[in-house]
Amino acid sequence: MITNPKIIVNPNSEFSDVLLIKRRNKFIEKAFVLNIKGLHFLSNKKEVDYIDKFRIPVIDKTINSKMFDIEFLSLKREPGLTSVYVFCKYIGNDVGVIQSNKTLIKASGKDIIYPNRIKEKPIYLTKGKGVKVKFEFCIPIKVIDMRYTTMYILWKNTFSQFRLIDLPNEQIFFKYEKSETLY
Repeated sequence: MITNPKIIVNPNSEFSDVLLIKRRNKFIEKAFVLNIKGLHFLSNKKEVDYIDKFRIPVIDKTINSKMFDIEFLSLKREPGLTSVYVFCKYIGNDVGVIQSNKTLIKASGKDIIYPNRIKEKPIYLTKGKGVKVKFEFCIPIKVIDMRYTTMYILWKNTFSQFRLIDLPNEQIFFKYEKSETLY
C-alpha cells in the first residue's frame, strides 16, 4: 500500500508522480491491481470569510476569524508604498484559499481605494497549514504620504474556503502478456 499526505493540485495545473515498486523476486508477477483512493476536487461554491478592516499603524497584531488566524509580522512604510507581511493559518475543515489580489487599502478620510500591487496566484491550504503573505500597496504621494497616514486594509474576498468533494475510487489492472512485452 502506498499512501501520501494530502497533495493539493491547483486548478488549471498539473501534477504527476512516479511510483517505485520494489519486490524481492524482481517483480515477476502475472497480474496486479493499482488502487487509487482518496482523491478529491474542490466544489465550485466558496464560502467567504468576511474579516473586519485592518488598521495601519497596527493596534491589534492578530485577527481571529472563523476560517483563518492572521498574525501581523511586519510593516514597511515609504512615501507612496506600504508593504505588509502577515502569517495566515487556515483553521477550517476543508481547503482554505488566500487570494491576495482581492485585498484593497483605503486611507483615512479619502474615498479612493487602491488594490494590492502583488498579483499572486491563489494559495491553497489544508487544515493547520500556514503561509507568510506579502501585501504591497501604492498610493501616489500627491494623494497622501503613506508614512504618516492612518490606513485600513480591506480584505474583501481575500480569505475563503471550498468544500472537498470525494472522487470515486479507481482501479487500474495490469496483466503480463508475454506476446506484448519487451523483456
